[in-house]
Amino acid sequence: MAKEKIEGCHVCTMVTPGEPQVLLGKDKAFTYDYVFDIDSQQEQLYQACVHKLIEGCFEGYHATVVAYGQ
Repeated sequence: MAKEKIEGCHVCTMVTPGEPQVLLGKDKAFTYDYVFDIDSQQEQLYQACVHKLIEGCFEGYHATVVAYGQ
């Protein structure tokens, strides 16, 4: 079992449906290029955000992907 569950932690963020936005608590919103909810799969994230960047690398472009999640 995950440490967070053992300690009784709960989810404190929410993704705004249809928007690349994360809500923190009830009064803070953060907007990004892409936002994925807790149920998102790795393949979905790769196809939406990374695939075109990798193709660009083979054409001589540089790319950086920064991803954060818990």
